[in-house]
Amino acid sequence: MFCAILCFHGCRESSEKSAEGVETKIITDDSLSINLIADTIIYDVIIKNTDPDNKWIEKCLGNLNRSELVDQLFDAVYDNKANAYNFFSGKKLRPADLKRIEKDKDFNRSKIGKLQFTEAWYYDPPKLLMQKRIISITLGHELPGNDGNIIGYKPVFKVYLN
Repeated sequence: MFCAILCFHGCRESSEKSAEGVETKIITDDSLSINLIADTIIYDVIIKNTDPDNKWIEKCLGNLNRSELVDQLFDAVYDNKANAYNFFSGKKLRPADLKRIEKDKDFNRSKIGKLQFTEAWYYDPPKLLMQKRIISITLGHELPGNDGNIIGYKPVFKVYLN
């Protein structure tokens, strides 16, 4: 939609595909120049505070409805609105595969505590405007150590967004 609005103003654009399949449009006209500055940025976000004494993380996550986000991603796969993929093999998971994951005794949606985002970043230097486009989200399930503390996260599945 953003591109469509810009094109009405006589923009010129060039396009090619990145390794992740991201269309790397660079849109330019006299008043706007949006440059693709990163076609693949991958980073993790902790979405569950496992330490109630850590007030900083609590404040950072204060406006996040984690369970709703997790439920909506699962529902999108179950409703065939999105496809889930195995993080390691890239193999498409069927809703039946996801149900098997959820039946595992060690699995619980409430223990999804990390998301990994893959994004493309766009920047318009004259306007100091930055836009991010999420390519995919990977859900991470907590892995407890022998003492019960979280020692890491296990990928549950990856979902590609528009």
